[in-house]
Amino acid sequence: MKDAKKLHIFKERNVPNQIYQLKITLKGSKPPIWRRLLISNYCTFSDLHHAIQDCFYWSDYHLHEFSYRYPEPPHWRIHMQGKYPDDTYPPEDQSDLYDIREDQLRLCDVFSTNLKKVNYLYDFGDNWEHSIKLEKIFPNNNNFRSFLCVGGKRATPPEDCGGPYGYQELLEIIGNPNHPEYGEMKDWVGEDFNPQIIKSPMSKMSPKEIEQKFGPNLKEI
Repeated sequence: MKDAKKLHIFKERNVPNQIYQLKITLKGSKPPIWRRLLISNYCTFSDLHHAIQDCFYWSDYHLHEFSYRYPEPPHWRIHMQGKYPDDTYPPEDQSDLYDIREDQLRLCDVFSTNLKKVNYLYDFGDNWEHSIKLEKIFPNNNNFRSFLCVGGKRATPPEDCGGPYGYQELLEIIGNPNHPEYGEMKDWVGEDFNPQIIKSPMSKMSPKEIEQKFGPNLKEI
């Protein structure tokens, strides 16, 4: 799986236990669909995958992967392999496109002041691309080891609706009772679907409330 030339970039960094504030935005969404997440920097990217699935209310039955551009020359594009929907990894001979597994790399081993953005792709058919941006870093004095969704805007698109373009078309149809496919699409998404309402669990916190709970922002990213 790993290129021998890249092995040195996957070493664990000696960093303190901290909390990362991440803003995760669904690419191609207009207006933007996003979530703000607090997560331990010691969590792996496998943990982050589960956090994204939870706060976006995805169903986790499609393939996924993480990727990022290594900030130093030769600026490799690093691809992290995610698990199959059945919670297993494919055999080694089927993973030649990937550099490392997501459960083998912590967030603090990738994110830094020189690398603030990572991409997350969910569903290789619909291609739901998420941009993950490191916004702030807080002290982790309470040994916070999990994740917490503290903000966001707009509902997650229904699974298998055709990606960002298919979702925009779906919104146009269900927003027009005179459209010939209106009844069919309303039945498909459900009467209670509202593109403005977030279903996933969230503990909304203002920037001031976050600092009061976790301490002052350690670095201006």
